[in-house]
Amino acid sequence: MDIEGIFFNTTTLTTGQNLTSNASAAGFALSPGFITAVTVYAVVIFIVAVIGNSLVIYIVSAREYMRNSTNILIANMAIADILMACIFPYMLKWLYVMSLWFGTFMGTALCKFFHSAQVLSIACSVINLVFISLDRCIVIWFPLRRIFTNKVLKASLVASWIYSLAFAMPLIVMTTTRRDAEGSYHCREFNWPTPRAKIDYTTAFTICSYIVPLVIITIAYILIAVKLWKRELPGHQTLEYQKKAHETTKKAITMLVTVVAVFALCWLPLQAREFMLNYFPETISLFPIELEAFLPWIGVLNSAINPCLYVIFSENFRREFGRILCCVKSNRPDAYLGIPASRATPMTTPVLSRRHLSATNVHETVPLRHLTVNGK
Repeated sequence: MDIEGIFFNTTTLTTGQNLTSNASAAGFALSPGFITAVTVYAVVIFIVAVIGNSLVIYIVSAREYMRNSTNILIANMAIADILMACIFPYMLKWLYVMSLWFGTFMGTALCKFFHSAQVLSIACSVINLVFISLDRCIVIWFPLRRIFTNKVLKASLVASWIYSLAFAMPLIVMTTTRRDAEGSYHCREFNWPTPRAKIDYTTAFTICSYIVPLVIITIAYILIAVKLWKRELPGHQTLEYQKKAHETTKKAITMLVTVVAVFALCWLPLQAREFMLNYFPETISLFPIELEAFLPWIGVLNSAINPCLYVIFSENFRREFGRILCCVKSNRPDAYLGIPASRATPMTTPVLSRRHLSATNVHETVPLRHLTVNGK
């Protein structure tokens, strides 16, 4: 799941020669118009990804009412998306000069970083999506119990990066720079012991960071759907309250399901192509070279789409984005505006006193775990 897997292997199989110089790279013929279009596309999604995800991190960290477990995990995903945006210049470099690089210790260090950053970002994003789905599933099924505590949340954040680093380490080890006979440096995965070792690594990564996580997420959201279909809120609530609470919860779940679906769809073409490249290399001739070169850019588009989805589906994120970008003042206090079945109150903010709540807005202010029978 790296840039070299598309560009380098594609050219080798097409031209029958290794990319060890600019001359051999000439076999990877892309039109100037295509390269220009991809460059413009990359600049646009880079700007959206960096600004959008930076605002997500800022909003969650600066607004106490936004610091519930789901939003904190979303902010962790935003960090991974910014990391993904950092490799855009390196991806563009392959369109212009292929594997050509520079020497010195810094050249080797950056070579290792860029090759491993994509894997690190993808793995971190998908494991956070798993944690979010499990969090939502647990709280929907057990609304009066606080299972996903602050300690569990912090452990999940640490675990997401350890899990991601475990997949990035092989690329850090296998990637390096080498100098060819003409004196040019190249950044590639030179150190794989056998071609089969790289195929096994790619297969393991696809299974552990795409197939299995998406299966777990799908099961979690199916269980959520089943529970929501027949759920009754605790306590004696009015019909109006029941409808508003269910509507608010469903909107939040819809946003999270959409985020997962977009992630799966963005990375599906590249995941499928890598599988075909590893196990059915003869299919390489069935696809235009432009399509091969553009596949990684479909995946990285996900890092720019996520902030847009939060704005579209979440009133709280939409309000905060408007407040920051358009200098819009909110007439609502920085109180806890969580969704029903929210995991917990913010990590540092107490729940609002119930005497300030009305029957029409209680579903916007108090998590379900605080709604006890008879209001006690």
